[in-house]
Amino acid sequence: MDIKDLQTGDILIRNNAVLGNHYGIYIGELNGTVIVAENRNSSGIRFVTYHKFLDGKKLVGCERFDGKEEDRKLVLPFLEKLIGEDYDLVKFNCEHFSSSLNERVAHRQTRKSLGSRFPMSSMWSVLGRKRSKHLLGNI
Repeated sequence: MDIKDLQTGDILIRNNAVLGNHYGIYIGELNGTVIVAENRNSSGIRFVTYHKFLDGKKLVGCERFDGKEEDRKLVLPFLEKLIGEDYDLVKFNCEHFSSSLNERVAHRQTRKSLGSRFPMSSMWSVLGRKRSKHLLGNI
């Protein structure tokens, strides 16, 4: 898969030498740098560069975002609400994190069905670029 074919919300899968694969969510480009959201045991959910996500390993797959095209603009606001959430190998690992995007954004489950871990009031109708640039500025 060519990185130029990726779109916001696509799930990236890279080889992980220890425990199978590592999953992340493609965000897009910011000032020429490709940004990915990931959930790691050492840091929880965070935004990183594509190269930091790969960590010297090979990209082995990609799963397309399961929602409609207009749902893609909800991806970044959803992820920004999760920044700093703790990693849990059993309950909330990198694969759970990545699949939660499709479950909660693409399929737009109701707040009641989401449970208390991911409360969602109203989603922004746009990407919220000013806030995003601030959060991504530390990458």
